Amino acid sequence: LGSIHMWLAVSIIGFAMAGHQAWSANIYTTVSDMFPKVTTASVTGIGGMFGALGGMLIAKGAGMLFDAYKFAGIAASWVKAKASGLNEYCTTILSNKWMDKNGAVIDLNKVELRGLEKEVIKKLEALDPVAYSKLQAIQNEVVNSYLSQSYFYMFLICGVAYLLAWFIMRALVPKMKTIRLGS
Repeated sequence: LGSIHMWLAVSIIGFAMAGHQAWSANIYTTVSDMFPKVTTASVTGIGGMFGALGGMLIAKGAGMLFDAYKFAGIAASWVKAKASGLNEYCTTILSNKWMDKNGAVIDLNKVELRGLEKEVIKKLEALDPVAYSKLQAIQNEVVNSYLSQSYFYMFLICGVAYLLAWFIMRALVPKMKTIRLGS
């Protein structure tokens, strides 16, 4: 949505953060409201442990998701560049073995041009500066487009996780009776 208007994206993220804060405020009191005083620390600790495990899993999953979309974007950028008349340049640079400063071979199918070392960039530019500039512009556009899609899916996963947690909590919390004061 940021491509439509920056403040639309800012508003949605702000709304999501407000929802997260509301969730946090409620979740902190749930344990003390639902369990006896002597078990509050244990239940909080167990909940914190599972929260940390969930955080590790979502971080690992997010990294895998972003990497997959980044690699797909890089691959798509080569296809688009070849279709845009850069076939000869792309074939040339992909067929050469490029080394980083440590002597390791660089796989241009997995590394963005903007992430390469300056020495490697100079060598790629030396072959054909105009073609390199066009290729970099194409790759930036395509990879950013793919990464935007991955962020959409990450936000979707997080939103569904919040809703699922809310529904589970709602199902597990016993129904409270209304207390009437007075006569």
